[in-house]
Amino acid sequence: MRKALRAYYYAFASAEFGAEGLLEQEFSHYVIRALDSNFFKIVSAKEEHKIDNNHSKLFRTVHAAVADILIAMARLIGHLQGISKSPLLNSDTDVGAAIAARELAGWVDVFAHDLERFWKQPSWTREDLYALNVHVERLLWPHGIFLFSSDNEQGTMILSV
Repeated sequence: MRKALRAYYYAFASAEFGAEGLLEQEFSHYVIRALDSNFFKIVSAKEEHKIDNNHSKLFRTVHAAVADILIAMARLIGHLQGISKSPLLNSDTDVGAAIAARELAGWVDVFAHDLERFWKQPSWTREDLYALNVHVERLLWPHGIFLFSSDNEQGTMILSV
C-alpha cells in the first residue's frame, strides 16, 4: 500500500508539468495491462494452490499482483486529480470499460477518495495506513481470497475458497 500511496502523490504532484493527455493515456494503458495480467496471475495462483496447497506461495503471488494493480490505479488517480479531472472513469473509455468489466467502478471512487484524504491529513498514524488495506481485500474478494489476522497476531493469514 505504501508504494501505491507514493505513486499517487508523485503523479499528483507532477501532473501539471505538461503532456497531460499523453500521461493520462499512458497511465490508463498501464492500468488496463495491470488489471489483465495481474488478475490472470491471481487466478493462476489460486489454481496452483488447489494442487500444492502452498499458502505462502499463494500469499506472495497475490500480494505482488494486488500491489501492482494498486500502484497503477493510484498513479492514474493521482494524475487525474492533479490536473483537476474527476477520477470517476466512465465506461466509454478503454480504462473505464476495463474497470467496469471487473465491477470495480465503485471501488475506484472510494480508492480515489481515500488516497486524497490520506494525503490531506497533516500527520498519519499506523492505523491510518492499515485502514487502507481494505483496498487490498477488495481486489481479492472476487477471486474468493480472504485475508484475516492470525490468532497470535503475528501476521496475516490467507484463505482461498
